[in-house]
Amino acid sequence: MYEEKNLFEDCLRVLKNQASDRDTVERAKKWEGRIQEKDLISLLMKMRLTDSLIDYLCEKKKFDEAFKLAESARHKL
Repeated sequence: MYEEKNLFEDCLRVLKNQASDRDTVERAKKWEGRIQEKDLISLLMKMRLTDSLIDYLCEKKKFDEAFKLAESARHKL
């Protein structure tokens, strides 16, 4: 329902409460084209999905951004 109305933040909130972090990010990755990547990254950071966001950035070969984010999450370095 939230996805249909492009209410991605609300959708992430529900997913975060009902699914694993990895599943939440996997669902968010399907929104490519419907939401700008920088907005998606911002939402994932806001929802504190740092570990999964780092994995997502690595999958996209955005290693510099992933490394900067990993510096704040030392266990991911």
